[in-house]
Amino acid sequence: MDKLVALALQVYARATPRQVAQGQGWYHRAYLECTRLAMGTDLTPEQVAGALSALSPRTPYDRNLELVRDLVLKGDCRTTGARKEKAVDILMGAYGTDIDSITQAFDPHTAPKTRAFFRAICGDTEAITIDGHMLD
Repeated sequence: MDKLVALALQVYARATPRQVAQGQGWYHRAYLECTRLAMGTDLTPEQVAGALSALSPRTPYDRNLELVRDLVLKGDCRTTGARKEKAVDILMGAYGTDIDSITQAFDPHTAPKTRAFFRAICGDTEAITIDGHMLD
């Protein structure tokens, strides 16, 4: 068994029912935040979730949320490179506006975690993300 999978299972086994419920609600709360950010714009919550996901690798969630908030509300954010380009493309509709279309922005071979993160935020309960932040 993969070391991270084994660690995830150990942590899950030690979790209280309350902690499990909080963890299960995390992605829903992230989707609600994406919905809030999309309000008053021409964006769908899925586009905001896609941009959030594109900006997410190696970025703590609070910082990630700040970046996507700035990108949505101000048109720019304090990061550069391919992740920002992907986020902008998603917000501009280059991949469509729904979950299945935007999923194509994340290659299953080169970005499986980001792809799963995006789908989990959008409510796909089959999308599993093993996150390095769990080691912190």
